[in-house]
Amino acid sequence: MYINEAAKLSGITKKAIEYYCQKGLLDPALSDKGYRIFSVEELKKISLLRSLGISVQNIPELIHVNGSAAF
Repeated sequence: MYINEAAKLSGITKKAIEYYCQKGLLDPALSDKGYRIFSVEELKKISLLRSLGISVQNIPELIHVNGSAAF
């Protein structure tokens, strides 16, 4: 889903989503028209880890272990 809807459903601000993209936590797919498509599940995982006090720098190693989710 596009950033506005993903932000609304995940409870994460658009600014935070942009920041997570910039830091490499998210790699959204692109629609046919070039819009980024975000996964609410991925955003919720990041939100959960951040709420537990895990730094942005440590999140990638927790989300992706050997190509699969560590959850």
